[in-house]
Amino acid sequence: MILFVLGPSGTGKSPFGEYLATVKNWHHIEIDQFYKNGIEIHRLIGVWDAYYNNYDPSGLIKEIEKRNTKSGKSHCVLTFPGNLVLTEKHISVVKNNIKIIYMYGSAARCISAFLKREQETQRNLNIDHWITNNYHSYIKMSLPSLKANRVDVWTHNGERRKHQEIFDEVLEWN
Repeated sequence: MILFVLGPSGTGKSPFGEYLATVKNWHHIEIDQFYKNGIEIHRLIGVWDAYYNNYDPSGLIKEIEKRNTKSGKSHCVLTFPGNLVLTEKHISVVKNNIKIIYMYGSAARCISAFLKREQETQRNLNIDHWITNNYHSYIKMSLPSLKANRVDVWTHNGERRKHQEIFDEVLEWN
């Protein structure tokens, strides 16, 4: 299985990817590189551009499968920055090979979690950073057409759901 994890900053995409890597023994490719191009860092630019710009995922899928084999893993998760939103067409051209999820929640919860993380890590990015890098993508992720790809990462009480629970929900999707 190949899993793309998208969503606004603060939803826990990277920790979820780390969970899959450490607990489930998946290969994790962290695309969300602060102020760097993770696609470039991981040398995926050509195959990514073919997928993103021309809706041709074949090279990307082959490259990820090759890296899985090289790493001795059978599954791979790629975690992306909060400003990336894939269209319905992007999702449909990979539906047989890649599962795409949007880790999601209310903007208020995403912002609160983001600000808490920034304070804890002492990186101290502020709400202006979240708005600049997430506002427009959050609106797009909220469209009804992407509802089937969203998984809410918070309980009705506002607590973060356990990674295993989120993983189990995603596995149930067709």
